Amino acid sequence: MATVSLDQSLAYYAAHGLIADPGAYASLLAGLPRDIPELCRVVRGLVVHYHADALVGCGLPAERFDEVRTRSVASMLARLGELDSRPLTATRLPERRLIGCCRDAATLTCAVLRHHGVPARVRVGFARYLTPDLCVDHWLAEWWDAARQRWILVDAEQEAPVVGTDGSSFGPADVPRHQFPVAGQVWQACRAGRENPSRFGYDPETTGMGVIRNNLLHDLACLNKMELTPWDFWGLSLTEFEQHTEDELALLDLVAMLTQGGNDDPLAVRRLYARDPRLRVPPTVTSFTLADEKVETAIGVPSS
Repeated sequence: MATVSLDQSLAYYAAHGLIADPGAYASLLAGLPRDIPELCRVVRGLVVHYHADALVGCGLPAERFDEVRTRSVASMLARLGELDSRPLTATRLPERRLIGCCRDAATLTCAVLRHHGVPARVRVGFARYLTPDLCVDHWLAEWWDAARQRWILVDAEQEAPVVGTDGSSFGPADVPRHQFPVAGQVWQACRAGRENPSRFGYDPETTGMGVIRNNLLHDLACLNKMELTPWDFWGLSLTEFEQHTEDELALLDLVAMLTQGGNDDPLAVRRLYARDPRLRVPPTVTSFTLADEKVETAIGVPSS
């Protein structure tokens, strides 16, 4: 039964979902590499982080930074074409790249791999290697290596080698699991008192169980191929953390348990998500704009 479940899961992750589907722009992905280090290099040339030093002094209008809230891969590819009509493999100046974040690099990486028939998904957790004294909110791609029979984490934003805050060094094409605990692992560790929630956050001023809860729900959504932006909220993420009931906390405990695992019944994640409206992404989510204004945003529903 476990083998059947894994095979079904790999077929699921080898196909596009609602958000990562390139749609009319699929042909643009055909020329992008399947080789992971080379794909990371290409993605870094297409997406520039909205806080990157490379954008300082470029004189970009404030509205350009709204690109960080571009949700679908089709919209990303359309915008990249507007910024530079050359093939996606061409070297682009920072100001001609899509202004995005780790979520965009991870989602675009997944879209390319799925286009090549490789099972891939986005994972949401916390990086131990980016910021001293803080395990910072981070999103990575994860692909199935059939030869090694395991999921491999990829940080397309980083150049090799990555030197962690602890002095260790590793390649961004195979990020060690202990350097990137997914949100479910962090949730469990904090609930059990093994970790301090204040060590995990978006930034030093915004940390704690509410942030961990948000990433847990985003990770669950990504495992169901709903790779929303970090500024999208729905269901339990709209509740102040202190207001959660014991039943809701128990449900989040279950999500944490099911979302950690490489090979342990991956279909259970999809079953739980599908049956509980507190977890499932609805057709309309609550989003926050560049000006931190709350808006209701229609994102559609998956075709299957």
